[in-house]
Amino acid sequence: MTRRHFGRAISLYAPLYLSNYCPARCTYCGFSAGLRIARHKLTPAELEAELSALKHLGIEEILLLTGDRAAVADYPYVRDCVRLAAARFPNVAVEVFPMSVDEYRACRRLAARRSRSTRRLTTPCATSTRTSVGRSAITIAAWTLPRAPWPAAFA
Repeated sequence: MTRRHFGRAISLYAPLYLSNYCPARCTYCGFSAGLRIARHKLTPAELEAELSALKHLGIEEILLLTGDRAAVADYPYVRDCVRLAAARFPNVAVEVFPMSVDEYRACRRLAARRSRSTRRLTTPCATSTRTSVGRSAITIAAWTLPRAPWPAAFA
């Protein structure tokens, strides 16, 4: 069933940690609020530099990550980061705090407006929706893997 729904392709993303601020105290996580570590949130200039470096390496798919929603790294911050990433990369995934459906949709629209080609905004969201804006198609789905031709050797 998984193969029928998602296809047989695997997408590999370059992770880009936007912020390590997190109010949660998850015992397994390196961002846990209980840890005494230096906290940092990428500034717009730092984010631009990181995006440029990844693009220069030939990366086409990027995964933006944060900890849980924190006042210093909240939805407007993630939205702005999605806007910057979508301007450079054809595939942008986010692994961040839970957002409302409207917040996910707004991120999708931002990515679509910035694009001249297909953009995919993938999020760990239970809602799956697809929309087309001009020439752009944005998908929000739970861990979407794009369909692609699968080499015969792997069939």
